[in-house]
Amino acid sequence: YNVENYIGRGVSSALSQTYEDIEVVVVDDGSSDGTWSALQMYSADSRVVLSRQENSGVSRARNHALNLATGDYVIFLDSDDWLESEACEQLMRMLSTRPGTLIAADANFVSVVNGTEVCSNQILDMTAEDLSSDEAILRFGVFNSIHIGSSCYKLFSREVIERCGLRFDEQIAHTEDGLFVFNYLNECRGLHYEPLALWNILDRPGSATTSGFHHSLLSS
Repeated sequence: YNVENYIGRGVSSALSQTYEDIEVVVVDDGSSDGTWSALQMYSADSRVVLSRQENSGVSRARNHALNLATGDYVIFLDSDDWLESEACEQLMRMLSTRPGTLIAADANFVSVVNGTEVCSNQILDMTAEDLSSDEAILRFGVFNSIHIGSSCYKLFSREVIERCGLRFDEQIAHTEDGLFVFNYLNECRGLHYEPLALWNILDRPGSATTSGFHHSLLSS
C-alpha cells in the first residue's frame, strides 16, 4: 500500500532469483499513490501476476494472493522488503533435507540513518535447529530467536495451505501472520531453521510496524 518508491526493488529481487521456476503474485491494496503505475513495467513478464483490491488491509491482500497462486510452495514478501538472489534456491535445498516441515530462514534488518540504509542481523549467534511444532510455537516472542511470529523468512507448502483451508484472519490487524504460522505448524511435521539471512527487512518511517498505536492493534 502506497509504496511506489520501494515496490520495484522487491519485485525485481523476486524476479532475479537463481531458482528460476517461480511466479510472482503482486496485490496492490488500493494504493492512492503511483504504486499501481510503477507495477506496470512488470506486466509483460509471464511470471508476474498483478492484481488490485480496495484498501482492505494486509490479511486480505495476502489471502487474495493465495487465491491467485498456482505454485507448489509459497513465500511472503512485504512490499518494502527484498530478497537475496539465492533465497528460493536455499529454501528448496533446505526442504529437500527436511520434507514435510515448515522451512525457516532469517533476515537482514535494514534501518535508515541520515538517509543511508544500514544493515544489521542477529544470526551470528544462531545455529541450525530442528523443532517439533509445539517447540516452535513456544519460541514465539523469545528474544534473539527464530521469528515464529512472522510469515516472512519461511517456505510454506501450498498443498498444506489449501488442504487445511489456511488463510489469514482478516479481523486481526496485528500478529495475524503469527496466527497463520501457528495454524500451519499444527498441520506439518515441525520446523527446520537455518541461520541464513535471505530476506532484507526495511525499517522505514510510515511502515506498518512503525506507524504508532492504533486501536486495531488490540486485535492481537
